Amino acid sequence: MRMLSLSFLALAVTASSQELPTLSWESEQNAGVPLAEGPEQTVRLRVNQSAITIALAAPVSVAELAPAEFEDGQVPAQAVTAAFGWWAGLGQAYYATWESPILTVYLQEIQELGEELPAEQLLQIKVDQRGQATVLDDK
Repeated sequence: MRMLSLSFLALAVTASSQELPTLSWESEQNAGVPLAEGPEQTVRLRVNQSAITIALAAPVSVAELAPAEFEDGQVPAQAVTAAFGWWAGLGQAYYATWESPILTVYLQEIQELGEELPAEQLLQIKVDQRGQATVLDDK
């Protein structure tokens, strides 16, 4: 009887956690806005095969950061993915944390003089057992 209850507990723990989905960042200049006037970017986080829009008019063009670069981009150690961009005195780091099955996406802004503003939670994304990503309504 004791063996059976331990096996059930192990199955319950395994079933409730998921592997981290495949993540990547995309950034593209919005149509009709000349780059000479500054970037106005749409930023997306690709979660497996789903492209989730994170920002529609970001003032920076972002590039994905390697985990070794997180500290330089003002990204916390618990982040699982991050992208960073800088334009005309403003830096923006987008990053996500993972607590299965939820990805929480944040924006961290850094001003030219090194002033770091509080990170803002932008949205949460639920990843189901099949790997499908859905944006949750509330932060």
